Amino acid sequence: MGEVFNFSLQLEIESRSQLWQAAALECMKQPGMTLEDVTDLIGPVEDPSVHDCIMMLALRTQVDGCRRLDATLAALEILTPADVSPHELQHDGLPAIASLDIVPRFAHARPV
Repeated sequence: MGEVFNFSLQLEIESRSQLWQAAALECMKQPGMTLEDVTDLIGPVEDPSVHDCIMMLALRTQVDGCRRLDATLAALEILTPADVSPHELQHDGLPAIASLDIVPRFAHARPV
């Protein structure tokens, strides 16, 4: 077995509709895919499944010379001092911890 690397990328959603459109275009590249199928996979444009859209776009490209071992997606909630009680703050007034909501592995995130 070769070397194993972990790559991390943090994203901020600026436009849910643009994210959905890009993911929908990627979905439509699959033979036989219909708009109904796209909506089933990533939700409607009015209420997209952000997690599924991101995974659709993030997993579309194979890295040459590599085999994908795993893929996970987590939504990060950024805490501010107003969000936590005084005993949870560090000496600099910042939260001691951030809340991380782990989302189950995406169905298509299997080793390739």
